[in-house]
Amino acid sequence: MRQALLMLCLCAIASAAQALGPDPHRDWLSADSQHFRINYAAPQRAQAERIADIAERVYANLARELQWEPRSKIEIIVLDEFDFANGYSTPLPFNRAALFLTPPDDGELLDNSVWLELLLTHELTHTFHLDKVHDAPGLFRNIFGRPCSSPTCGSRAGPSKASPPITKAPPQPAKAACAVPCSRPGCVSSTNAASNRWQR
Repeated sequence: MRQALLMLCLCAIASAAQALGPDPHRDWLSADSQHFRINYAAPQRAQAERIADIAERVYANLARELQWEPRSKIEIIVLDEFDFANGYSTPLPFNRAALFLTPPDDGELLDNSVWLELLLTHELTHTFHLDKVHDAPGLFRNIFGRPCSSPTCGSRAGPSKASPPITKAPPQPAKAACAVPCSRPGCVSSTNAASNRWQR
């Protein structure tokens, strides 16, 4: 009886741990900014763009305050499968943060930029702190989490599709969404939204 109960508990824990990760069956995309790779599901493109902008501002503030910059790009995973406001950060095996898009109950429903900036500041502070290691901890990180320091070494398998890098350009007037598929540059129809550049 005890063995059956133990097996049931272990299965429940394993299922819960798997449930807190990204859904592998979704259409995942990624886009790069100067210091980040943002991984997001296709319907989350607008939120991923906002997160990239906010993350770059937070990165600049943290680098100045902590006098440290991580050696490689930080992976950010945008998740909306969960019904709680939180996130997590880990340095192993590489710098990675995940953000759950559900805003706190007392926040604004349509514009949660203040909360996103607070969440990114919190999670990226963990990332900077855990990346800033020396001596024996640095040795262990290089053995277990960072087998090499070259940005091209040990490349990881990424999302299924890649978006072009996030680039800064002069602001452009908003483009209306097309009701039918089209190939017009900048068109935001549902059929070609995934292939468009993130325009600013």
